[in-house]
Amino acid sequence: MKRDLLSTVVVIGLLALSNCTHNDMRPEKIPVSTIDYLMFGHNQSFCLNCDAVYKITNGTLLGANHQMIGEPDSVQLTQLPSSSYDLVSSLTTQIPNRIVTGTSSINRVGSYFPDVGRTYIEVSQNQKVYRWYIEEGNIPADLTDFVKAVKDAMSKLN
Repeated sequence: MKRDLLSTVVVIGLLALSNCTHNDMRPEKIPVSTIDYLMFGHNQSFCLNCDAVYKITNGTLLGANHQMIGEPDSVQLTQLPSSSYDLVSSLTTQIPNRIVTGTSSINRVGSYFPDVGRTYIEVSQNQKVYRWYIEEGNIPADLTDFVKAVKDAMSKLN
């Protein structure tokens, strides 16, 4: 009888703990109100005209793709339709706090010239700019969900 009661208590405890989801353990997100803009994109390494970069700012989406992009800030961006903005605007609510922390404003994850391409993320928060170049296969665990969301957003736009 005591054994059954103990087993029941253990099962109830495990069920209560199982209600914790992966979402509960995700990194803290930065407040949207502090974001000046979010730029995101990718380069495809050996494919010279396969790069893309997008910028969410002031309720609009700007973009450029199918070209060679050496420095994302120097790319001439054009305003995209509001329907495109609607597809990706939620990215600004998903930015992990780690993106805007640290001592350096330029962060490279992986090699300097990766053969597999990389994801580009730039966030301006309260007029301070943070740039990330993240190589495929070297995505930090705490940025995995956000990088996946960025890639999903780009696939919707292409």
